[in-house]
Amino acid sequence: MSQKVVSTLENMDEEELRDLLRDTLKEEEAMRVKLSSQDAKIKALEQELKKVEEIRENALQESEKILDDAKRNADRIVNESLIRAEKVEMESFLLRKNIDILKEKLKKALDEKILDVENRG
Repeated sequence: MSQKVVSTLENMDEEELRDLLRDTLKEEEAMRVKLSSQDAKIKALEQELKKVEEIRENALQESEKILDDAKRNADRIVNESLIRAEKVEMESFLLRKNIDILKEKLKKALDEKILDVENRG
């Protein structure tokens, strides 16, 4: 203790010392209560932080799952579209081939009719 405090304490009577001691104990008790309250708040905040971190982790996992599902769906859609495009292309090819065959048959039939008409005439 500093000399000033020691000399002040020496100059106090017993009643003043008791009052000082009582006030000091009250302040110390108030500080203990405040410290206890702050400890409780810290624990509550730590629990809230833990919950927030769990929610964040769950949201992150869920978003990754959604992205994976979306990628799989996109791949499936692209594959189905490619298959449909190939099918349409094949059908188009077959239609052109059938048209060419029909043209040839029609030309042949017309040529035969023309020959037939010429031969009669």
